Amino acid sequence: MTNERKVCTLVSVSSAICFSNMPLNKGGEGELTVNFLEYREADDEGDVKLRFSRVTDLEVTREQ
Repeated sequence: MTNERKVCTLVSVSSAICFSNMPLNKGGEGELTVNFLEYREADDEGDVKLRFSRVTDLEVTREQ
């Protein structure tokens, strides 16, 4: 019996959307503002495999 080794390649596409200082409601001046982040990861066929979103008062930054 021989050992067979297979090389598998995982291909994925990720995207992130963020908005800063969005009003929480449709209020006017002085309304509470929040930051929003949505992250998606899809396979090479475009099927979304992972998705999450967050609303926070913390600053959302892009880090490599």
